[in-house]
Amino acid sequence: MKVFLKKLLAFVIIVMGLQLIIGHKIPAEVEVLDKAISEKTDVIFFCDSTNFAYSKQDNDKRTISQMLQGLIPERKILTIDHGAFGMDMYLAFCKYICRANNRPNVVIIPVNMRSFSPGWDQRPDWQFEQERFFLEHPLIRSFYKPLAVFKVISTNEISVEQYNKTSVYCGDKVIGTVREFDFRSDDPNSITDEKIRKKFIFNYMYPLTPDHRKLQSMMQVVNVLNSIDVKVVFYITPLDIEEGRKYLSDVFNDRVRANVELVKALLREQNIEPLDLSQNLPSEHFSWTVYPNEHLDQAGRLYVANHLAEALRNNTIR
Repeated sequence: MKVFLKKLLAFVIIVMGLQLIIGHKIPAEVEVLDKAISEKTDVIFFCDSTNFAYSKQDNDKRTISQMLQGLIPERKILTIDHGAFGMDMYLAFCKYICRANNRPNVVIIPVNMRSFSPGWDQRPDWQFEQERFFLEHPLIRSFYKPLAVFKVISTNEISVEQYNKTSVYCGDKVIGTVREFDFRSDDPNSITDEKIRKKFIFNYMYPLTPDHRKLQSMMQVVNVLNSIDVKVVFYITPLDIEEGRKYLSDVFNDRVRANVELVKALLREQNIEPLDLSQNLPSEHFSWTVYPNEHLDQAGRLYVANHLAEALRNNTIR
């Protein structure tokens, strides 16, 4: 038995040693943040796909953050984005900044109303367990793989089965489960008005409450950044209100407005006035072609960039 234990210990030491030598590839977004911290970046712009998505008809395919940099060249802006980032990831980034010696002066964070929906908030492959582990445990990053293999850390916080059983709301009423609403297809022949209507419900018709976990993360972001005297700009991304009303009548506008007002009320309690761009753009500036989302054409992205530039020029932000 002693011989076996010695061999087992030796094996573990060798495996862990090799893991330290080889390491584990650091997620690109974490590397970018490390670079921003080392270079003392002025403004860090966190975002989801609304930053970089564009219309095929666009001549100007710059991201919102690139347009913003062009509008205020005197500020050094660094962007960290991903197609499905949300408040949980922004909180992890901000906590990481809190532990760093060099910190930005300002952090920009979008509030994408779809990110609170079950299709985004509960989607298993949008939990970013690995990225959050690397941010929350920088000293043991190299051990991520063995820790994941032996299930010491969670790599699947939400199972596909749990996700599919999640309730879908239209206002205060449960009208089905995710399994019935999370259909995806790029085949134009499979897209119907009824599917688009159901997607508007799936994406935006949930009743947002203060205890939603992503709202709780948003409030923690405020507390974390306040503790290190880093200013934050929250902006609520534009939504295709015209198309939503077309498919769901005024109840769509009413639900979106109620959810947006809750976000604003919570931030105002912390003396933060978010930029509410949720209902500012007509349908012509949205670039979605299959199912509704918040992606914008070049004019729409420039509109957002101009409002962010104005906020950054405001002396209260510096």
